[in-house]
Amino acid sequence: MSYTVDLLRTQGIEPAMLLLLDRIQKRATVTYGEIARMLPQQLGLVDAKIFPTHIGAVAGTLMDRIQEHFPSAPLINLLIVNQDTGLPSSGCFSYLDMRWGTPTGTAAEMPAEQRNRWIHKLWQEVYAYGEWQKVFRRLFSHAPQSASAAGLEEFKERDGKPGEWGGCQGGESVHHKRLKQYILENPQRLGISEQSVMSKRIEQKLLSGDSVDVFFATESVSYAVEVKSFISSDDDLKRGLYQCLKYRVILAAQQESNPDDGSILAKLVVEREPPPDLVDLALRLKVKIHIVQVNR
Repeated sequence: MSYTVDLLRTQGIEPAMLLLLDRIQKRATVTYGEIARMLPQQLGLVDAKIFPTHIGAVAGTLMDRIQEHFPSAPLINLLIVNQDTGLPSSGCFSYLDMRWGTPTGTAAEMPAEQRNRWIHKLWQEVYAYGEWQKVFRRLFSHAPQSASAAGLEEFKERDGKPGEWGGCQGGESVHHKRLKQYILENPQRLGISEQSVMSKRIEQKLLSGDSVDVFFATESVSYAVEVKSFISSDDDLKRGLYQCLKYRVILAAQQESNPDDGSILAKLVVEREPPPDLVDLALRLKVKIHIVQVNR
């Protein structure tokens, strides 16, 4: 079944905003691709493949509708980002100019690093705004559902394992790659002396078929490190924690050692404060969580 951009503009903005409200609770962003994969099911477009490039029209229409009723509302459309860059497309630049009161084209001509710093600050305004439920009710005449009730949970981006498109698994995100490389080059951020490292590598293969994101070996201790960038949901962080537990047991079996003797340690690297229940679980599982911000 085919679709039109006008259909996305009129019927796609409500499910798109529901997904955005879910991400606001997690202080996270959503990709154009995620919304493009979500909309066919939400709109009854059986077998349709919506192009992510058309999601800019959904983002713009949603923001226009919000500004009609709530002129001072933060720019929620900035949370819709490109998977590779982690930033919104150039279609948002006109909204930046309107928000700043600058002439048209100012945001586009601004040095990218400066503009990106402003976008990160504006994200914090979106997360802190306390009227999104009111905005949703005004736009759609009913209270928003939870993400699970709306059938949106399956469209969460999993860091390093993006959602499927037509049955094909995509590659890991640029944020995930960048964080892995940074950890490989800076073991001291995990409390590992750089001088003590005898070997290190990305994607250490295990006999189980698993791959450890980053692996360090010293004379007496092996470290298995799972990394999760800021795009990971709380559920993905929990999966990462259990992956750490799995790595520790498998490495111990390969080395014919005891997984609890301290010769193998598992660490989870995240870019944001983990939820309290995850911290408690990590303590019980003896997995150290490190907050290392690289992408933000």
